[in-house]
Amino acid sequence: RSLFIFNFLNRDAPKLCPYLWSEAMTLETRFMFLVLLTTISAFVLVHRQFTCSNPAEDLKLDRPPVAELDSKIKVASLEDIWVGDVSEAKPLNKRVGLVISYCQGDLGWLDGFIAGHEIHKVTLVSKCGNPAPTGNWRKKAEIIEAQNVGGNDKSVAMAFSNITSSNGSSRCDVYFFLKDNISIHRKKSKPSSRSLNEMLHLAEMKGFSCFQKPARGFSQFHDTSALKSFKLKKYRSKEAAFDNSGFESIYANMSEWLDAMKITLPSRLTPVCYGGSFAAKTSQIVNLPAERWTAIENSLSRGNNIEEGHFAERSWAGILSVPLPKKMEQAINNRSHYINFRGGEIGALVAKTKR
Repeated sequence: RSLFIFNFLNRDAPKLCPYLWSEAMTLETRFMFLVLLTTISAFVLVHRQFTCSNPAEDLKLDRPPVAELDSKIKVASLEDIWVGDVSEAKPLNKRVGLVISYCQGDLGWLDGFIAGHEIHKVTLVSKCGNPAPTGNWRKKAEIIEAQNVGGNDKSVAMAFSNITSSNGSSRCDVYFFLKDNISIHRKKSKPSSRSLNEMLHLAEMKGFSCFQKPARGFSQFHDTSALKSFKLKKYRSKEAAFDNSGFESIYANMSEWLDAMKITLPSRLTPVCYGGSFAAKTSQIVNLPAERWTAIENSLSRGNNIEEGHFAERSWAGILSVPLPKKMEQAINNRSHYINFRGGEIGALVAKTKR
């Protein structure tokens, strides 16, 4: 920098300012100009270090960035985004629809879940031939009898296909896809689940929201490469017994199933929703053509307890969520301590937790 200024003073300045730069100027005077300009240059550089950085773009954990996935709603902290949350859920005036996959679970929780919210449409997919239970939600309910195959994920794929094929004016703004046994996989750690208002707010902001929150230390985001390696030979649950005959699919892993369904997940980090209950913005659902949803629905028709259902469960959030900004994605990745390769949550990012 000093050499550049020196050359300027001796070579370029006489051409640009002949009246101010004459042969009469002594070498001492020119040296003083050099010192003055170098001092000003150093001051400007130091000043920029303190004023040009944007705290909102700082990726350090103690100064989390602010993501703006929607022009109207902002997420306050990296901690919120890590688990798929928002700092504040304000009431939103949206047309809400419910799609409930029903077999024999108790739906007594449903009236409390929707209390205080106007529900525009309810579709109950009855899969086991049992009479639908009563409740205030029944006033607007349409009951569809369906074959008991594919679990609740087949009900979801069928609903996606129907929504995409329907007339735009008849659609709700946001749909909630709920299991009758909504609490069967709920974590013991608190808080473990979200309210309808919280889910609605999240879905409006990022296209998708999950009823169940991640376990302590775990993120909703998964390393995509690790997630796609997921493979399950049989399904065991403490809450219910399952027949695992014919459970395993023809696919070597989740990646092969995704390729067969022509599904593309985010290249680096994929959000995953466990538990089978979530909300999705209609504009995100119709981004995929109806025939794609129908292909997924058909792949879930092979049986009731099948591996493909677990592939689908781990795909919904990645398909329907608004992509993360690159800087936010990097911040989440930096917060991760390791990638989980145990149990069903293969690929989940895990952070250090305080004891």
